[in-house]
Amino acid sequence: MQVTSLVFRLLVALAASLFLQGCKTLVVKGGKSKKPAETTARAPEEMKLPIGTIHHVDAEGGFVLIQSGRTYKIEPETELTAVGDAGEVTSVLKVSEARKGPFLSADILNGIPKSGQKVLMDYTTRPASNPFENGSPENSPGSEVQVLE
Repeated sequence: MQVTSLVFRLLVALAASLFLQGCKTLVVKGGKSKKPAETTARAPEEMKLPIGTIHHVDAEGGFVLIQSGRTYKIEPETELTAVGDAGEVTSVLKVSEARKGPFLSADILNGIPKSGQKVLMDYTTRPASNPFENGSPENSPGSEVQVLE
């Protein structure tokens, strides 16, 4: 009988210690919780997106033609950077309105671009928006019901 109660006590103590170790809401000395709440919004991440390569340079006209295999919607006046083989920035470009097929044109702001150099765009991710921030999602624009047949 004593062996059974000793084993039972050990099992209860083991279960209690496992539960208390895994609990994330325990308050540690000083009134602080073990882990801070993850309610702070993350800062937007910045990254460089490869847009394409410089196909043609017109130094007299002050522009370049960029061949892009991607279908990014790049707004005019967006700044791009051309990088050399070692990854160094060789020039800064500004997208113009002229584009045709996979080619877009960009004005040379500074530097000396060369044909074949890679073109990158700075991209900042948008933080996730809360649909209930500005009222209910039912009243937001574009929330019409679509019936698919």
